[in-house]
Amino acid sequence: MREEVCIYFVTMQNLGGNAAINEVMLIDDEPIDLFINERLLKAYSFAKRYIAFEDALLALKELRNRAGSGAVLPDIIFLDYFMPLIDGFDFVSRIKELELEFPDSFSGTRIIMLTTLKSPEKRKKLEEFERIFAIMSKPLNEAAVKDLSGRLFQHGQNQS
Repeated sequence: MREEVCIYFVTMQNLGGNAAINEVMLIDDEPIDLFINERLLKAYSFAKRYIAFEDALLALKELRNRAGSGAVLPDIIFLDYFMPLIDGFDFVSRIKELELEFPDSFSGTRIIMLTTLKSPEKRKKLEEFERIFAIMSKPLNEAAVKDLSGRLFQHGQNQS
């Protein structure tokens, strides 16, 4: 018996148009978490476009295709830590491999790891990955989005 894989792939436009972030990629194997996170981000005009994947391998394929063609990559990737096939650590490791293959492609992309981990020790392990800009609890909430917006803006100013 063949098992079917459900894929959620949607590109949405933010009609507000006042977002500083061009594109957000959301990756989570839970459709309800994708829905909640996307809706909350849209409510705060976090980005102009959103692209969502239930399958992390398909998200990696999309990133590889864009990097290989020179297309613009998402500014922010919201990445679930616990997923089947590959988890958040594996995903970040594969991003590092893509960075070696396409050196400047990912320089403007920030990874936000979303997790249900409560253990400070386990969360500390996630912080050791330099590609991870922030670690946040899932699903996102209003305070988290506001805090993240402030951190991203401050980080952008510090790079200037």
